[in-house]
Amino acid sequence: MASLHEDILRVCALGFDTRSYTALQLFFRVKCHNRAVLSGDDEADVSVIDLDTFNAHKILAEQTQNHPTRPLILLSLEERELRVENAVYVKKPVQINAMLAALDRVAALVAGASTRLANPSVPTPTPIPQETPSNTPEPLPDSASERRAMKIFVAPEEHKAANHAALLLDGYDFKGYIGSLRDIDPRNPEEIRAAQYNPKKYLQGYLQSACKLALTKGYALRLNTGWKPIIIFPKTREVWVDANDHQLRSFCLVPVHSIGELGFADTEGGIMTVSPASTTKPKDDHFDPAKLQRMDALLWKVALWTSAGRVPEDIDLHQPVYLRHWPNFTRLLVFPNALRIAALLSQQPRSLLDVAETLKVRQQYVFAFFSAARALGLADQTSRRSETLIAPAAMQPKQNAGLLKKILQRLLRR
Repeated sequence: MASLHEDILRVCALGFDTRSYTALQLFFRVKCHNRAVLSGDDEADVSVIDLDTFNAHKILAEQTQNHPTRPLILLSLEERELRVENAVYVKKPVQINAMLAALDRVAALVAGASTRLANPSVPTPTPIPQETPSNTPEPLPDSASERRAMKIFVAPEEHKAANHAALLLDGYDFKGYIGSLRDIDPRNPEEIRAAQYNPKKYLQGYLQSACKLALTKGYALRLNTGWKPIIIFPKTREVWVDANDHQLRSFCLVPVHSIGELGFADTEGGIMTVSPASTTKPKDDHFDPAKLQRMDALLWKVALWTSAGRVPEDIDLHQPVYLRHWPNFTRLLVFPNALRIAALLSQQPRSLLDVAETLKVRQQYVFAFFSAARALGLADQTSRRSETLIAPAAMQPKQNAGLLKKILQRLLRR
């Protein structure tokens, strides 16, 4: 397949979420000096696959079947035993020299394939060996958003500290974290349905039920997902998940009934089950402490990933919702406007649409906050008719402006 220019490769990125895709795009443009550009699957010279996404084996199988001669760049945190023809392995976090060497190598394969098509007598070129990654720091992109995205490739695994402490996301990070949905027209039933989902059809619903059952029973339970082990320790309110955040997020987006279709061992007809855990101590030697997460922090993240800015389908967007308790933001992933939304809902029940309109924020922020808060049992919809009779009071601007604000207002009038 011909590229834009002879020295530019067209690359199809597979298994990447929105933020990682953007980071790879910036990596090619800034770090690799436009050595490669991202393109669609049909136009690509090379495919780049993230082997750490949970359905990577399916993606890889489809690529080798649909494009048997196309070179592959396979990214992974750990070395794999896979033996794939025309594949180059690059360890994550990706270093600039390693990626440039991989691009050179697959470029030679692409050129060789094109030459052989034109002249079958030309032998296959010898692959170019990978260079040893250099420790010399590369200049960072100019914009703050680009610097944040680049961390996925030049920094350790993202969100590693989020397991045990709060993580503050800005608007750019949050969009990459859960995606982006446009505001809906509340008068359009189809758009309303598109903004709703059923947690019980995803890992979120099973994890919530398993955590509740473990807390009730008082002993450790194992959630049998047909994928990775998830063990719940109610006494310490911790959950051990044998997966990183990137893998877990991908798994959260797949309906449970589809898990068997993706090549994972089915549990019982596609339904996840719980069973007593073989141990009750999360500090045992065979448990990596880095994979232990606080129960509330994990449920909050799983709900954010699964909702993707939507709300549970049993929630009426036009009816008031309320906040039972203030979320413990010192433990949770905090995103833009989360505190403002919590503050407004703690004053008086309001509909989610009214919250978005009152605060002048995207509906996605409000829907995501409510979905996560409800997963922790902190929020729900009102059931008393009296709470829907009186419209919530409009927000009033503060009467006493701060000293700095008064000074700025006076300066602006001059």
